Amino acid sequence: MAVVSFDTLTYAKRLKEAGFTDQQAEVQAEVQVELLRKLAETQTEHLATKIDVNELRTDLERQISELGTEIERQGSTLRTDLERQGSALRTELNQLRTDLERRLSAVESRLASIETGFSMMQRLTYIVLGGIGLLFIRSFFQ
Repeated sequence: MAVVSFDTLTYAKRLKEAGFTDQQAEVQAEVQVELLRKLAETQTEHLATKIDVNELRTDLERQISELGTEIERQGSTLRTDLERQGSALRTELNQLRTDLERRLSAVESRLASIETGFSMMQRLTYIVLGGIGLLFIRSFFQ
């Protein structure tokens, strides 16, 4: 409870000088003291003490520490998840690279086959044209 300093005697004397009776002045002084006491109590209920501030500081520090721990845990979990996903992506990319290399090799083989076939057809064409040319020349000399 807050201590209120109020000079009731001086207050009562001033009230008497203003025309109050002794009884009115005494009651008025008592009521004034009670009002001031209640006002002081109401005001101090909303004021924080050093103990309140220290308890709040301790609680906030604990909460900050807990948040830091949670952030570190979440960060670690996130890092682990990202590493796992990165590893899965690298594996998938390697599989795709292997598949593309295999398909490219098959296309290269087919092209080589086609080139070989084209080269053989070209030779046969030259042979046939040479044979036709010989037949043509022979028909003039006969």
